[in-house]
Amino acid sequence: MALVCFSLFVQMAEGTSYGIVPFMKKEQLAMVSALVGAGGNAGAVFAGFSFYKQDWDDTLTPFKLHAGFVVSMSILSPFFYWPEYGSMFTAPAVDATVGLRTDSKGNGKDDDVTTAGSNTPAGATTVVPKASV
Repeated sequence: MALVCFSLFVQMAEGTSYGIVPFMKKEQLAMVSALVGAGGNAGAVFAGFSFYKQDWDDTLTPFKLHAGFVVSMSILSPFFYWPEYGSMFTAPAVDATVGLRTDSKGNGKDDDVTTAGSNTPAGATTVVPKASV
């Protein structure tokens, strides 16, 4: 039962880590994704050395310490906050409908489409739609 609870908290912590990637810096999504992936590998090495390479008297001590660390970090996840989206407990501070226009039927259309033409051939533009959730 302890391993099931431990696994549940590990999966929740991993899900929140990868779930917030698109919200961090939308312009550099690939870089943020790479840092999160590399951070996971570095965290595994850190956990291996700090919890499992010690000479413990009780063989379950490293598992208990690792479980406590995972649980304590996953408890912090509900406190993440973004000004345009808010958090689990607060409303957004910035109005997210500023760039939204309506057509004649009242349907919302997002007009925040940017063109990136700086590194493209002469006369060619690339349309990059704004990411939305």
